[in-house]
Amino acid sequence: MFVISLLSRLPLRVLYAFASVLAFVAHRVLKYRLRVVRGNIDLCFPHLSVEEREEIIGNYYKHLADIIVEAVWFGGCNRERLAKQQMVTALNPEVVKKLSDNGRSMVVLSSHHGNWELSGGIGIYCSARGESAFKEYNTIYVYKKLTSKAWNEFMHRNRIAPLDAPEQFQGYIETNEVLRHVIANRNEQKFYNFITDQRPYRTAKGSVPVTFMGQQCQSMAAAANLALHYGFNIVYQRMRWVSRGHYTYEFIPIEVNDSTTAQDIMNRYYELLSQDIMSQPEQYLWSHKRFS
Repeated sequence: MFVISLLSRLPLRVLYAFASVLAFVAHRVLKYRLRVVRGNIDLCFPHLSVEEREEIIGNYYKHLADIIVEAVWFGGCNRERLAKQQMVTALNPEVVKKLSDNGRSMVVLSSHHGNWELSGGIGIYCSARGESAFKEYNTIYVYKKLTSKAWNEFMHRNRIAPLDAPEQFQGYIETNEVLRHVIANRNEQKFYNFITDQRPYRTAKGSVPVTFMGQQCQSMAAAANLALHYGFNIVYQRMRWVSRGHYTYEFIPIEVNDSTTAQDIMNRYYELLSQDIMSQPEQYLWSHKRFS
């Protein structure tokens, strides 16, 4: 942990030099989860040639290495350092601001596309384009607890490092505690950020069937059910890679009416996510089992 903390102080361009080596070692030497990555790519892009699929795989390992060093660098950030780098630009934060004017809380559905580890700076990214609805006191990051207590604590500190008062931040909530938090804060406006594509499940309780990258599978729908039950606004948070060290956020409202179901919300979510993956396939987290 101490070594990682030291590395986080290095300039991003220096860390990218490490990333280039890391990508080669992970892909060509260690073959890190290569069978899983190739199986996912082959399943989702059967219309591409073998050479085209192998190119996606190679680019994925480069992206994975960049994610790691960007997350390390992010852990050494304060507000000024992060703003100067302009790593993420929010294209339309006014969409969230307008939706939030009705006083309702919001579920923000994000994914493992781009670099999800940078979400802790969302208020900084959005405020750079005007008044941001995301504040330290109202933004909630929903996470799944790691088995290692030490790594869990490290990632907690790392993900919220740029906040003005990270040591006092109360919005880092484990998945099993979300409902309790919602009930306790039902009279306050909150923004709940869920990474929703962790893994499509087949038999888990509360799952719904979806079509994801042309495959039929099950997906958890807890965030959608939460939003419907409490009348929350819902947006899809699109993250796109622009160039090395630079991404964009775009917020896309998911329309809800009296007849909307969790199935409808998740269908729309996976439709948008699939569009993003088709546009930038190397940017998705392919090294997890997605369809089995």
